[in-house]
Order: sequence, then C-alpha cells, then structure tokens
Amino acid sequence: AGDTTAPVIDDIGGWRNWDTLTLVWTTDEPATTPVRFEAYGVFTGSGGLTTRHEISFWIAPYETYNFRVISDDADGNRARSSWWVSTP
Repeated sequence: AGDTTAPVIDDIGGWRNWDTLTLVWTTDEPATTPVRFEAYGVFTGSGGLTTRHEISFWIAPYETYNFRVISDDADGNRARSSWWVSTP
C-alpha cells in the first residue's frame, strides 16, 4: 500500500508587476506545480517535484484573474486550493 494522502497546499501568495503575475506556495511533501485559471485552462511550472513552488505568467495588466493551485504528489494524489482572485 503506497501513499494515499494528497499533499497539503499552504502559504499561497504572489505579486503583480505590470504584465507579470507571480504565484508562490508550499506543499508539505514534494509535488507538482499546475495552476488552473478560470477561462484560460491549466498552466504548469518548470516540472519536477518540490515543496516550494513558484510560477510566473504574462498577463493583461488591467484584467482580474481567478485561479486555483493544483498539486500532485509522486503517487498521483491530488490537492486543489480554493479559488483565488488577483486584481489589478
């Protein structure tokens, strides 16, 4: 019997710098770094399993973005954060 517990996503934060949105978060075990943007789909970071995650996106400076963080551990257990909003 392998690991059946999804990673815990914590410390979600980030910042906007004109046309770039950077998101950061941690997981309690090594996991992947996808982010789902409402109306835009899923985007993945540089790959690999890690506990500290950071991913940057080119954005329209005056647009609001709704997103959620998704993290899968090595055994395929998936965690999803609540929906977050980034406003100009």
